[in-house]
Amino acid sequence: MPKSKLPRARTLEPLAHRVRGHVPDANATWVTFDESERELLSRYLSESAIAELAESCSFVGALYHHLRANPIRYADERAHFARVAEAAQQLLECFAPQSRDGLRLRAIVELGSGAERGTANTDELRRLLNLLATGCQRHVVKLPRQMSRHTLEYEVRCVARVVEPCGIKASAAPGSKFTKIVRVSFLAMGIFSDPGRAIRSYITHRDDDPLRW
Repeated sequence: MPKSKLPRARTLEPLAHRVRGHVPDANATWVTFDESERELLSRYLSESAIAELAESCSFVGALYHHLRANPIRYADERAHFARVAEAAQQLLECFAPQSRDGLRLRAIVELGSGAERGTANTDELRRLLNLLATGCQRHVVKLPRQMSRHTLEYEVRCVARVVEPCGIKASAAPGSKFTKIVRVSFLAMGIFSDPGRAIRSYITHRDDDPLRW
């Protein structure tokens, strides 16, 4: 079987620096709020919402630091996601009903995942592969031709997803509840930029593609 010259997965430069004693990790809740920050947050959010905010900030904060350590080169990004889309599409086609090996592949997935009957797991796998293929294709199309300044809008969006259902309206006013919460969240994530511009960008584009970057 011929081997691909380019690996499907790209390795990340590991993070070494710590934020408040923790190395950013997208798979763990590493963001912590100090006593004064927790006191401010508790004025507006319940304990469960604060915990959810820490979890959300842990993911987006780790992503922020990984991107700083592994800056995007759009030509490489475009080529890589095109390859992933192609690979996902090829796998999806293997499960097509008319595929010679489709039934055997379905059996491997269903029996290997402990299913007793039906093809629910295979159907979900096909749905996810289709989602991955089309999502990567859309990502390639949306990538700009040259590097633009990252506005931190995505980071604000992830904070908003937690606090807006709690009745906190998005506002870029320096003294607003929303801005105070975002500022605290940024500091806890080790992001030391003023969030005003990012909040204004989020408010303008809040109904756009949630993966705006």
